[in-house]
Amino acid sequence: ALAGRGERLSFALAPPAPSFQPGHTYRFTVDGLAPGPVVALCQGSGVTPLLTVDSPEKFRFGDASGIAALRRAFGEAGVALIVDEADMGEVLRPHPPLKADPASFRPEPYLPLIVPARSPVFCQVLLPANRVGPALRTLLALCGERLGKVEGKLPLHVGLLVANRMFPLYALIEAGQRMLDHPTFMKGRLQRPGWEVCAHDADPFIASYSTARPGSRGFELADLVVPTGAEQLWLTPGYFDFDFLGSTADRHRIRYEEDADGRPVRTAVAYGYLHPRPMPLNCLVELLNVHRVLQRLTQSKRRQLEEALLMKLDEWRLSGASVASVFQPFATATLKRVFGGTWTALDPVDRELVERAAHNGLLLETIELFQHMLKEDASDG
Repeated sequence: ALAGRGERLSFALAPPAPSFQPGHTYRFTVDGLAPGPVVALCQGSGVTPLLTVDSPEKFRFGDASGIAALRRAFGEAGVALIVDEADMGEVLRPHPPLKADPASFRPEPYLPLIVPARSPVFCQVLLPANRVGPALRTLLALCGERLGKVEGKLPLHVGLLVANRMFPLYALIEAGQRMLDHPTFMKGRLQRPGWEVCAHDADPFIASYSTARPGSRGFELADLVVPTGAEQLWLTPGYFDFDFLGSTADRHRIRYEEDADGRPVRTAVAYGYLHPRPMPLNCLVELLNVHRVLQRLTQSKRRQLEEALLMKLDEWRLSGASVASVFQPFATATLKRVFGGTWTALDPVDRELVERAAHNGLLLETIELFQHMLKEDASDG
C-alpha cells in the first residue's frame, strides 16, 4: 500500500490568470468541490503549470472523484478564490470564476513520500496523513516477514509525528530524533512474549530464548529454552509512540523517564492513572484492530465513548492505580451502552479486544490517533 503510486494533476489557468510566485503554494477554492480548497504548487514564474499538492483521491465533484473530479471542477466550475499559503493573503477573487485550460491537464504518477534521513539504524519518512494507516500496516507486515524469527531480540522502534503542512521541516526532523531516544529503550527485561511463539520453534538455530538476565559473561546455556508462551523470557521489545506538533515548542514535550519497573514512560501523556505511551510495538497490531472495530460506530458515537471514559478517568485521577477495579466495569458498561444492539453482534474476539483496550488506554489512544490527529472518518454516517 505504501509503495503504490498515486496521481497528481498539473494544470494551468486560462487568462486572465494572476502571476504566481515560483515555489509558493496556493489554495484554489472551487464551488461544489469537496472537502475543500485544492492546494497546488507553482513550478515556475508567471502562469506556468501548477501542480496539485493534495492527494486527488480525497476530492469529490458531483458524481466524479479523484483526478476526474479536479478536471471537472477546474474546467467546468472554475476557481472562485485563490489564497497564497505563505501569508494566507487573498491573491484573486475572480468573477466569473476563472477556469483552467482543458489542454493543460496532465496527470502524472508519483510516490507519496520523501525520505529526509536514512542510515542502517535510523530512517525518517514524510508522507500524507491519509497514508499513515496503510504505511503502518505495511511496516508491520515487513517486520514480521524479515524480523519475525528474532522478535524480542532485535528491536524495531516506530515513531509517528503529525504536523500541519506549513510546519518547519527542521523542527519536525529534530522532534523525530527525540522520539524513542532514551537508554531505557535498549534495555532488556523479563516478560512474557507478546507474539505467537509457535512460529519460532521450527528453527533450531534461533528458536531459543533466555529465561534469565545475562550475567557478566553473557547468557548461560542452562537458561535457554524454546518458548511455550507460559514462561517469562529475557526480551528487548520494540516500541511505538506518536504525537501531534501544533508548534515548534511542542517537540520539547517528547521526553521519557524510566519507571519503577524499568520501563520507559512519557509522563506528559496520561489518561487519569493510565500511561499508555510509549506502547510495545506488538500493541500497534491491537491498535489497528481496535480502529477497525470502532469504524462500526458513527463519529458522534466515538466522541460519546471517548468523553465518557475521559471524564471518569479525570475524576479519579488522584485515586491511584487502585481505581482500576472500579474503572474496568465502568468502561465495559460504557462500551455496551454506546454500541447498543451491535455489541452482542460483534465477534467475541473483537468484543474482548475492545474491552481490553478500554481498560488499558489503548482505545483512547486509537481515537486520539485516527480521529483527532489523522482526521479519519470525518463523516457522521
